[in-house]
Amino acid sequence: MIEQLKKHLYESQLLADGVRVLIACSGGADSTALLYLMHHLGYTVEVAHVNYQLRGEASQNAEDYLDEVCKKLDVPYHVQRFDTHQLVSESKRGVQELARHLRYQWFEKLAEEQGIPFILTAHHQNDRLESYAHHLLRGNSLSGFSSIPQQRGKICRPLLQFTQKELRNYLKEIGVEWVEDESNETLVYSRNKIRHQLLPLMSEIHEGFEHNWLRQMEMFKELNHFLSDFMQNLGQRAIRTEASGLFIDLEVLEQLSFKRLLIMHLAPQFGFDLKRTDEWLNLIDSQNGKTIYSATHRVIRQRGALLITSLPERLEEQSFLIHETLEKNSEELDLELDFLELNPSLLKEIKQNRDELCAYLDADALLFPLVYRPWTQGDRFQPLGMKGKQLLSDFFTQKKLDQVEKEAAFVLESAGEIVWVVGHRIAHGVRIKDGSSRVLRLKKKE
Repeated sequence: MIEQLKKHLYESQLLADGVRVLIACSGGADSTALLYLMHHLGYTVEVAHVNYQLRGEASQNAEDYLDEVCKKLDVPYHVQRFDTHQLVSESKRGVQELARHLRYQWFEKLAEEQGIPFILTAHHQNDRLESYAHHLLRGNSLSGFSSIPQQRGKICRPLLQFTQKELRNYLKEIGVEWVEDESNETLVYSRNKIRHQLLPLMSEIHEGFEHNWLRQMEMFKELNHFLSDFMQNLGQRAIRTEASGLFIDLEVLEQLSFKRLLIMHLAPQFGFDLKRTDEWLNLIDSQNGKTIYSATHRVIRQRGALLITSLPERLEEQSFLIHETLEKNSEELDLELDFLELNPSLLKEIKQNRDELCAYLDADALLFPLVYRPWTQGDRFQPLGMKGKQLLSDFFTQKKLDQVEKEAAFVLESAGEIVWVVGHRIAHGVRIKDGSSRVLRLKKKE
């Protein structure tokens, strides 16, 4: 087995000879075998062990066992203890999820502090099969089916081609015992059910199914690369990126015979579980404004496209007061202000203005201070040229503003009345008219 591993490391170029490595070791058979194999091959080995203090005396026995092994092999030994019960009660995570987060966070920190370039874990072929079954049951994307990667960043897994039985046989051959973790036998955890019930049943139904699954994993790995390249090319035609988010052209999408595959590729990138693929498909035939949310993003159906954006940050509730004495280009405000005397030249400028980011108001019709604030539901104003007031929400609908544009909208208020929907329309009562003499020119900074 030592020669097989040596050959694999050479051919894969995973680790250079003798390089310094940090081995994540629980004291179980798999990680103990990894420790002895790497030490025998002449690598500069250090051991990292996490004591979660979940199993009482058994947890301490595993820590003590590794202490003895490391002294025997004369390798540095690092231990980190966590009060896992307390940490679980303080977090919203389950024990398994939290434990994984804690150990990898500490491994990375320790490797950085010690200047060790690689962290080795003892994942093996059986872990690959269990992971494949787990992803199959959950309905994951192709990337999930391609199984455990041999390397990701500093994390390396040199034993993926070996079975658990081969690792245990190796330890028996060299006369080394290991610590059994009783939690690996309990059927409380889904992975243990897969290990002890599902996979043995699969083997009973079809002997040698493991080799078929491993071949499929390699196939899915290549398919995932192919799909990524294909989607990148498709993106030039169907997907475009703008400041407000990612747009999927519905006209192009409707013509595709593999809409589901495209969405299955995109959805996980934006925090959507694949179970929600049908929600994306249903958006295609929904009315404008229909939105679905993940924990981090949303997808909005609007005017011939699906818009994908990050969830917007909540706008500050406090208003900004604009006093008549405010400096023309205050850094506190994204508006430029000018008080001007009305003359024929300025009147011509006003009539020719087509810039919606620039507004001209009758300064004498305003009461200061003005209030500059985000719009809220229920806001009303009298748009220029209209007789009565209108809800801003209806005004935005008529203007065909999308969800992102609505959320970014601000208004300018005078004595409780909206005088400008910034960047869109002034109110009728503050227009420049016969008898106006003083003008407030406002321009939104870009």
